[in-house]
Amino acid sequence: MLQGRFGWMSDQLNIRLFHEGQFPKMDAGGYDQLNRLLERLSPPLTVIDTLAKVKRPGSERGYEGETESMAELKELFAAHDLSCVCIHHTRKASVHDNAEDPFDRILGSTALAAVPDNLMVLLSEGGQTVLHTKGRLVASSVKRFRLNGHQFEIDGSAGAELRGRADRQADILEMLAVGPATQVEMSADLGIDTGNLSRMCRALEAAKKIRRERRGAPWELSGEELF
Repeated sequence: MLQGRFGWMSDQLNIRLFHEGQFPKMDAGGYDQLNRLLERLSPPLTVIDTLAKVKRPGSERGYEGETESMAELKELFAAHDLSCVCIHHTRKASVHDNAEDPFDRILGSTALAAVPDNLMVLLSEGGQTVLHTKGRLVASSVKRFRLNGHQFEIDGSAGAELRGRADRQADILEMLAVGPATQVEMSADLGIDTGNLSRMCRALEAAKKIRRERRGAPWELSGEELF
């Protein structure tokens, strides 16, 4: 499994791997072992996959126990002035979820989300891979990716933000990314009914995605940041 996931990487990369069973949980000798490794190797980045395999059990003591469990990891890395990414699972979507807050999908106690400085949630949305980010040290952001071989690349197309949710509006943005166009031209090239196209353009204008000088003039991208 490790060869399959990491064997494609360059031999020059300095990566130290511990597979499942090689590293004990924090309350079973893992804390001391991790402390020694950080002291000796001083890695620029440590990835724990998954958090549940390493952290000290705290769920039986509720929020306080989970907070202490997460804080232990955070304080250890802070003491060495090093960074750590802890991979955790999301739960299945529920009808009660707040559609505007993907961070509600983080599995388990809210303590798991309260302690880390930054949170990243990777979801599949409308056929896209979408990374939601927020935190104390980073600005909130939504980035859309496509997989190229073993690596994700940011989808920087003009319609990426809407792709999977409003595909026809995304088509309009991508056409206008090539250059200004009238509604007649867009209707003909994209095969969208003129009435529907007019409504879509008004919605994109209200969202400050596109603009035009006057009625009947060509539409163009607004110049506002799209992502």
